[in-house]
Amino acid sequence: MKIYETAVRKPISTILIFIGVITIFSYYLVMYLSPAFYLKFRDYQFKITNSVVAMFIKEGEFTEVSKGLTLYIKEAKKDVLIDVFVNDARKPDNPRTVMAEQGQLIDTGDGVKIVLVNGNVQEKHDGNYAFGYFENYTVDMGLEQATKSVSYKPKDLFLGQLFNAKKLGYANDKTVNNYKLEIHKRFIIPLYSLIFGMIALVALLRSSLNRRANSFAIMISIFCMASSQIFYIILFDVILKRYYVLWPIAYLITAVLIGFLSYVLFSDKFASMLLKRRRKSFLKIGSNKKTAKTSRKE
Repeated sequence: MKIYETAVRKPISTILIFIGVITIFSYYLVMYLSPAFYLKFRDYQFKITNSVVAMFIKEGEFTEVSKGLTLYIKEAKKDVLIDVFVNDARKPDNPRTVMAEQGQLIDTGDGVKIVLVNGNVQEKHDGNYAFGYFENYTVDMGLEQATKSVSYKPKDLFLGQLFNAKKLGYANDKTVNNYKLEIHKRFIIPLYSLIFGMIALVALLRSSLNRRANSFAIMISIFCMASSQIFYIILFDVILKRYYVLWPIAYLITAVLIGFLSYVLFSDKFASMLLKRRRKSFLKIGSNKKTAKTSRKE
């Protein structure tokens, strides 16, 4: 057992410390970095999808914003439009053409409008044309009102926000369990690195010194990792979504897995079995070398 302590158990402890560091970093990634990036992305996505300039208007092109309404701009600087041309033929009996030096899109309670500054308007009314100048002129774009607030998913929020999702208005009675489930995911997912590392250690230590056996052990460990990953996906995304009351099972299964792998790695039975397998491997290698030498002499 002393040989096992020096030759195997100490390296195992060192590797497990390294895996533990990776697990701690995984917690930092899942608890802080991931939601921070998701929040920034969601805000940027909201800004893009609610920007009428980005969605409908192209510089230097005539754009049909809505049926009968054509808009042309020479240049757009943020939300300010330069050299604007508007042809409004939504009312065939009362068409109008508007040109202005500048314009700006605003989102009101009634919808999206364009406010034009310093320009002229030509309008047809009862068969007669009227022409005039203006300092400010507003045209209704006929677009629906943009979304008033960002819609955040459970993965976008920090842990404190998930605990108070209902109070903060992110969740309602129907969706609150999804936010609670995300909390459990945040605590269990980083443990994947610990479980996978221990599976790899068990598979490699149980294998012999034969290269073929080692390759088989690596394949088995990959299969076990993939199976456990698929199991957790089914557990969280299918079973617990439908039956949230079963959430303690996720912690129980994780604890059993880690406990079993720890027992296998550090138990005396596993140590003695490992030493026997290694001795047999060394004896086989020695016998193979002897037979090779005798065959060469002959």
